[in-house]
This record gives sequence, C-alpha cells and structure tokens, in this order.
Amino acid sequence: MCPNYSGGRARTFTPPERREIKKIAKSRPTEHDLPFSTWSLTKLADFLVADGVADDISHEGLRIPLREEGVSFQRVKTWKTSRAPDYAAKKARIGHLHAIADGEVIREAGEPDVVFCRNRSGIGGGSMR
Repeated sequence: MCPNYSGGRARTFTPPERREIKKIAKSRPTEHDLPFSTWSLTKLADFLVADGVADDISHEGLRIPLREEGVSFQRVKTWKTSRAPDYAAKKARIGHLHAIADGEVIREAGEPDVVFCRNRSGIGGGSMR
C-alpha cells in the first residue's frame, strides 16, 4: 500500500494546471533537458511534481486529465521534426492558436476569430475550432 494514498476521487486540476500539464505532455523531454526521448506516465508525473506544476500526482491520476484533454501516449521509435530555421516559432504560434480556439487565452486585436485546423498529410481530416 502506498503511504501517500488516501483513496477517494482523483484530484481535480485548475484550468491553468491542466494547460501546463497538456503543454508539457505534448513537448519532448529533451526540450526540458531530460536524457530520454519519450514520456511515460511515470516520468511525466515525476517531472510535473519536480517542476512544481503539481504537488503530488500518480501516473494513474495523470491519465484522467490527459485523456480529458485529448492527449494520448503512443509508442514512438523515431522522432520526425522539421529542419526549418523558424520551426520553433511556428510551433509556438500553432500552440497559441489552439489556445485561442479552446478559449484558454483571450484573443488579442489582430488575431483570428476562427481557427481552422487541418492535418497536412490528409489523414484524419480536419476540424473547426
């Protein structure tokens, strides 16, 4: 039996905590200077506690908010990334547009009213956000 286990319902995270958990889960561990290339639920839970995002969270307790946020883990053997020099800026912009579409941040002047997301490979369709 785990000494920190108190039973009952899993903790509910605030919207800012959920955004941070989702953002970190969708990043690569190497972006946080960690020596591994993929997250496991255990590694992610440990990192979130060490980084101060959560006081205490089990890997099973992490599974619920990730599932609710549409984040799933899949076994990956290799990473494919763009070699474009402005890749990081484009990735950040896309993340910001998703946050606008999800109502997580307030749209500023000059930013779009509607965000259309499309999978460029043509697989899986697209969605209006």
